[in-house]
Amino acid sequence: MHRELTDLLVCPFTAAPLVLDAMETDGDEIEQGVLRGPVAEFPIVAGIAVLRGGDHDVVAALRKGDHGTAEALAVIRDVPLSRVDALAPALASLRPTRWLAQRLGDWQRRAAARRARAALDLSMTDPDALLRLTMLEQRAPNPEGYRYFSYRLGLPRHLVALGCLTAARPGPEPVLEVGCGAGHLTWQIASLLAPRSVLALERELDLLWVARRFIAPEAGLVCADARSLPVRSRSCSLGIAVDVLSFVTDKVTVVREIERVVGEDGGMILTSLINAEACHEYAGEPLSPAQWVGLLSVPEPHLYDDAVLLDRYLRGDGPPVEWRPVDGVPRTVTVLAGRAALEGVGSRLGRWPHAIGVLSPHPVLEQHWQQGGDVVLRRASPSRSFDRDNPGLDRYLTDQVLVSAAVVADTRAGRRSKAIDELVGELSLVGFPERCADKRWAP
Repeated sequence: MHRELTDLLVCPFTAAPLVLDAMETDGDEIEQGVLRGPVAEFPIVAGIAVLRGGDHDVVAALRKGDHGTAEALAVIRDVPLSRVDALAPALASLRPTRWLAQRLGDWQRRAAARRARAALDLSMTDPDALLRLTMLEQRAPNPEGYRYFSYRLGLPRHLVALGCLTAARPGPEPVLEVGCGAGHLTWQIASLLAPRSVLALERELDLLWVARRFIAPEAGLVCADARSLPVRSRSCSLGIAVDVLSFVTDKVTVVREIERVVGEDGGMILTSLINAEACHEYAGEPLSPAQWVGLLSVPEPHLYDDAVLLDRYLRGDGPPVEWRPVDGVPRTVTVLAGRAALEGVGSRLGRWPHAIGVLSPHPVLEQHWQQGGDVVLRRASPSRSFDRDNPGLDRYLTDQVLVSAAVVADTRAGRRSKAIDELVGELSLVGFPERCADKRWAP
């Protein structure tokens, strides 16, 4: 967390300013520290400001100088141990064995911290290791959530968001992203809207840890609840929420909070808003297009059908200048509001935003190596529900494409050629963050 960005943060409970106690720094980057407020203290671990509340044990570990334990306790709070997990609460309910329950509880907390630290150690070189632990190895696995973050780059909803960013003309103030997940869009926002700082908020700290280490280390990452954004009013020039609001119950509060942070002169980009009138694999809590527009208090928000925005992106265009109420029954819609979000509508992309970073095959394309170094890329969907959730892939992603050994060599070396540009244009190749080494060409 850059020192300047900590000045934008406020207490999520009182909105009061916070005082920084920096404990480990790297230049102007705060790696470990504590933010003191009038009613609570909040930790900064691994460069991430954790303003969710309830992290007293993390703050205590930081104060003792045990930064590794603090990071592990903060990032992995629910580590499955063994069948004795339920024993401590049972013993605590019996007066004669409460002392034993306390000792057992202390042992469990220490064991959880040790396992969490071991898990983080294994995750230092593998961006998927932590997500496998927190999403697949829990008592209630979430395989579709894991696939969502593993395949995020190059999906239709991601391209719609990239196209909307090309129309944004924010001021010099930082850009706010709400619900940033593991930072896939955050990383591209930082490139497309540079030199502005990016403040990215997410409630799941394990996702932010992956973002900090592998995907978007340059962003200011904050773990907090979007219903009470711990950010000063009118401190950001643009607010972005992609594929988030459909899964939020208190939508009005979250939208008002974003409006408060960006102020009257800012702008808002809200995409992948699920239409309640259409069928979806994962609908969340959707609204009709008119209801989505009605959430905003700013004047003249623009409503777009995401399918239209995707088609324009594939042609190299951003959102159109002309807009009208969407026709038919769109699956998802986008709302753009404010000068900072709308000033550049109608412009061309200029370059493919999805080509930022290290070029590698689209996540859904498997690599099959041929003799001589040629590669056949074949579409391999991870699940049927994934296909139903991403029908727009059929608009552009091929079932099979042959990539010559020369193109592979040029791509590995970072050289661009006409053949590579053609593969980028058809989304067979997309850009990955530098630190996501496992997404590059293999073997």
